[in-house]
Amino acid sequence: MKKQKQLIYTLGLQTILAYLLSVLIINDSINMHTLWKTDIFLFLLIWIGLFFISSHFLFPIKKVYETLYQKRYFIAGIILLILVLGKFNGSSYGLWDAYIEPNYEVKELTPIIGRPRAERSDEW
Repeated sequence: MKKQKQLIYTLGLQTILAYLLSVLIINDSINMHTLWKTDIFLFLLIWIGLFFISSHFLFPIKKVYETLYQKRYFIAGIILLILVLGKFNGSSYGLWDAYIEPNYEVKELTPIIGRPRAERSDEW
């Protein structure tokens, strides 16, 4: 019963944290006006990442990696589906970089010719 409560609290906390992180990444701030403006696919990716991290504290590590290995194709399919439906692709990295770290210039992810522009249909 104690493990079950711990699992429920952890899942609830990670869901709230994933939602707030997705709002912060999209809107650069969290306030009452931006609280409902987020991307569900970004939220799901963050939630999966947080679940992976928290599973190391909730379950035996050997069991975590055995389950990951047994369900690897299903997990890869879900992540691929989220990436495709969320329109995450290689050409949008330049614009995502502007959202995540706007004051830090990265040379490796910039286009060879030109610059990333939001008005291009292939950027989003």
